[in-house]
Amino acid sequence: MDSLMPVLAFVGVFVVLMGLRALRSGPVAPIEVPPDGKLLLDVRSPTEFRSGHLKGAVNLPLGAVAAQAERLGAKDREIVLYCRSGNRSGMALQQLRRLGFTNLKNLGGVHDGPRQGYPLA
Repeated sequence: MDSLMPVLAFVGVFVVLMGLRALRSGPVAPIEVPPDGKLLLDVRSPTEFRSGHLKGAVNLPLGAVAAQAERLGAKDREIVLYCRSGNRSGMALQQLRRLGFTNLKNLGGVHDGPRQGYPLA
C-alpha cells in the first residue's frame, strides 16, 4: 500500500490540475450542428473561439471531439477542421477518422481560412 501512495498522489494532483484547466477555458457549450452540408469545425477552446473565428464555424474543443462525434452527422459528411496552427485540428481529424468519418479536411490555422475562402466572422 505504501508503494501506491506516490501514484495516488500524482493522480490526485493531475485530476485537480485538469479541472482547473477546464475552468480557465470555460465550459464546453452544447454544439449546434447544421443538419446538412459542409461542417466547418473549430477545435480550439471556447475562449479562443470567442476571440475570433471563421464565419459559419461550430466550436467543438479537441478534448470533446470523440465524446460528441455522434452529433456531427453522417460519417461521409464533409467536415473541415481548423484550430490556431493546424496541430489540434490534425489530432481531431485523426480521432474522427478512427471513429469512421471519411470526408475530412484539415484547413490548418484560423488565419489560413481567409486565404482558402473561409472569411473571419
